[in-house]
Order: sequence, then structure tokens, then C-alpha cells
Amino acid sequence: MLTPIHLALLKNRIDSGHFPRIHPHFAGANLIITDIASRNFEKGDLVIITPFAGAVSWLIDELKTIYVDELNYKNKHQFYAEIAIILESALHDHDDTVDIFAVFNHVLSQVETNWTTSS
Repeated sequence: MLTPIHLALLKNRIDSGHFPRIHPHFAGANLIITDIASRNFEKGDLVIITPFAGAVSWLIDELKTIYVDELNYKNKHQFYAEIAIILESALHDHDDTVDIFAVFNHVLSQVETNWTTSS
């Protein structure tokens, strides 16, 4: 079961910079995170190309773990699509001066608002 402590621990880890920059790139539920502009994908995939692909993939994996009890085959595509939209906006709002800490905290805040159910 999701508790606020899981999100707080993730936020602390992000704020302290204790997250990997190298991590297997995420690909699932029609979302692809990559640093390779020429990577193949299927029609309908949401593709985010960023030099922070490893760290972004780590964040998505962490959120997937935290929200595992909330996700199912009916809503997982919506979950990842919302993350992709938030990431795309945050990463491109700053272009060359991306503050990955700010991006991660923005994603975390938005996902928490949209996906945390009250007990």
C-alpha cells in the first residue's frame, strides 16, 4: 500500500542527488525513454529523447514501484502517458539549462497529485 513516506523518501533521495545517472532506459506501456535520437519505435509510442535518459528511467521505475498497487492493465498506459507529458513539458521548458532536480520534483509533485488516492 502506498504511503506518503515512500514519496517523501524518493523526494529526499532526489534532493540529495542520490540517484543514478546510468540506468537501463525505460521502455514499456508505449513509453520510451532514450538518449538515442535514431532509436526505433512503433506508431503510437510516446518517445522522450533526453541526455538524462538513465536518470529519467530510474525515476519512472521508482514511481512504478511506489504506485504498483494503484496500477493495472486498464490504467497503466494513462499513468505513463501522464508522466511523459509532464516530463516532455518540463524538459523542453528549460532546453539547454535543464535543472534535473527541478524536473524530477515537478514530476513527483504532479504524479502525487494525480495518482495518490485518499485512504
